[in-house]
Amino acid sequence: MQFSQNDKFYSSLIGHQFSSLIDHVRWFSAFIVLVGHARAQLFVAYDGVMNRSIYVSLLYFVSNLQNEAVICFFVVSGILVGGKLLEYSAELQFPIKRYLIERMTRVFIVLIPAIIFSFLPYGFGACGNHDAALLPLSLVMFQEITQGGSMCNVPLWSLTSEMWYYVIGLLIVLTAKRNVFSLLMLFACVALLSLDEYDAHNVLLYFPIWCGGLIIYLRWE
Repeated sequence: MQFSQNDKFYSSLIGHQFSSLIDHVRWFSAFIVLVGHARAQLFVAYDGVMNRSIYVSLLYFVSNLQNEAVICFFVVSGILVGGKLLEYSAELQFPIKRYLIERMTRVFIVLIPAIIFSFLPYGFGACGNHDAALLPLSLVMFQEITQGGSMCNVPLWSLTSEMWYYVIGLLIVLTAKRNVFSLLMLFACVALLSLDEYDAHNVLLYFPIWCGGLIIYLRWE
């Protein structure tokens, strides 16, 4: 959105309101995901409920919106990370090293502890010991792409998708700057991700959602 010099106050106000909206969306989405996974672990599935009162149905409805909440996360990521990509692309030389450090720090500071704690249930015989070896695949972002995901931390698929969107977004921007090597890398990434099973956790399936966040950023720039 464009403003004249006399509209700086309104520009700042809208910018603050939009930032506050983003924070509220992130918090509410995180809460919905937490409620959804907690209900799945502590309560029977809805099909197994005998007394389906309106309150029980409402509880299961609200606690079954975690997939929609994850999509909200992807949109927010497109706004924040996609917006940063566009800002960096305006520089004379794209700061690839800075971008990668920022993005890898953002993901791995959460991912590494999550993988470590995910091994704990295996020690108690939970989740099936046969798929414990799948957890390290998340460190190289191959969760559910070349193999099925670990049953002790299924939500890791969203971090895998998030990181691949960072990479694809970077390669698209570099390709737009007429970098032939980046174009080849982009084709290689798409070819690799095409191996991912086409299901609710498919990486490429949600990339347009991430790009939707980028469109929102352009609208409010």
